[in-house]
Amino acid sequence: MTVETPEMESALIDRSALKMTGQRMVNAMIGKYVVVRTYSAGVHVGVLESHNGSVVTLTESKRIWSWTGANTLNEIANHGVQKGSRVSESVVRNTLSGAIETLECSNEGEANLRASSWMK
Repeated sequence: MTVETPEMESALIDRSALKMTGQRMVNAMIGKYVVVRTYSAGVHVGVLESHNGSVVTLTESKRIWSWTGANTLNEIANHGVQKGSRVSESVVRNTLSGAIETLECSNEGEANLRASSWMK
């Protein structure tokens, strides 16, 4: 890539620094219980094993099909879901592409989501 002006070079450096800072933030969540929103595979929770661009691998992974008691994924990460939510059984490992949001869960949110199941 040809850099034509000092301003363009500075913009490239700033963008690169932001990308590295974002990756460090994601790396800090490795091993933590998280909520992941994907572009087309829905919402999943589990322990973050790896995050490479938009590809995320979770262990102890569950899919949240629908939920009650939360307006956004922020509330789910903080407090979990309420009765009537549809949360799948867990799988050992799940690799998701198209991840667009990753939220670290609070202790309360994690405990609730680990205990949640799809009521039949």
